[in-house]
Order: sequence, then structure tokens, then C-alpha cells
Amino acid sequence: MIDDVPGPDHPVLAWIPRRRQRLIWTAPLVLACLVGCGKNGPPRTAVQGNVQFDGRPLAKGAIRFIPLEDTPGPETATEILAGKYKLAEAEGPPVGKLRVEIRSSGRVPAELTNEQAADKVSSYQLPRDLIPAQYNDRSSLSVEAVAGKINTFNFDLQPREQPAVNRADTKSINQVSTDAK
Repeated sequence: MIDDVPGPDHPVLAWIPRRRQRLIWTAPLVLACLVGCGKNGPPRTAVQGNVQFDGRPLAKGAIRFIPLEDTPGPETATEILAGKYKLAEAEGPPVGKLRVEIRSSGRVPAELTNEQAADKVSSYQLPRDLIPAQYNDRSSLSVEAVAGKINTFNFDLQPREQPAVNRADTKSINQVSTDAK
């Protein structure tokens, strides 16, 4: 069995100088050491909370955490069901300041011209985002996620766009609590 292992005199390797052979054999090992085998990326944290829309739990939607400023790390998102969301530490957002976007699509009656209405069923419906843009595309919601505990962020969203206010006021108006458990 030892005779089956290709050595420096093996016919396939014989044409390669010995220095290059060493490089061929050691390069993958050096590369593996440089890349590492442990956890990669910035520290993450667990998050959970409740989302209310117009005073009621949001039936179904999505919440996304986007790193801000000097917070390194990936964007993370999860589903909102019956007004609740939860991400474990391994899948959670990075520790630091995060922008929050909340979305929920529903079905609303389609607006059709008279010609289109004649050709379509009157109850035809199109999907649309039920949450105002101030909570998603133009979101000013932000939170500070800390390491070592489950961060709880609750949001009470209003159905109509509110007048523009600074980020600190938006946070205090729309974020009910940031208690950690």
C-alpha cells in the first residue's frame, strides 16, 4: 500500500522540479491555515419581539435588520407570524446599530380602466405592501443590538404615514420597548 503513494520520482511528478513539488503539496495546507476553520464574521446576537400594525398584531410579514454606520456584518431577516418574530444568535443580526425594515403584503382590489374591467373579473386583486414606506423603503426605525443577551424590540406601526420626525423621535414613538430578557 505504501508503494501506491506517489513520491517525487513518480512518473507524473518526475517532470516537476522538487521545489515546485513541495509548493504543490504545501500550498493547500498554508491556504487552509490562512482561511481558518472557526467562526467567521462579526459577532451576532439573538433578537425577538412583537410587531403591531394599527393596534393589532401583524398577521404575517417580514422584518429585516440592516447594519448602520460602523457596524460590520450581513443583513438579516426573518418572518413575522401572528405579530411575533425571533432569530437565534447564530442567524441573528450583528451586534451594533441596525436599521429596521418591516414589510407585509396583502391583496387589495386592483384599479382597472373601463376597458380592462370589461375583460377582467371585477374581484381581481394585486399584491401590495400594506406597511407604509416610512417603515420599509424609507425606514427611520433603528435599534442597538447588544451581545450576550436576547434583544427584545417591539414595534407599534401606524397605517398612515406620519409627518417626518428625527430618528430619535421615531424610535421613541414606534419602538415600544427594547427590554432584554
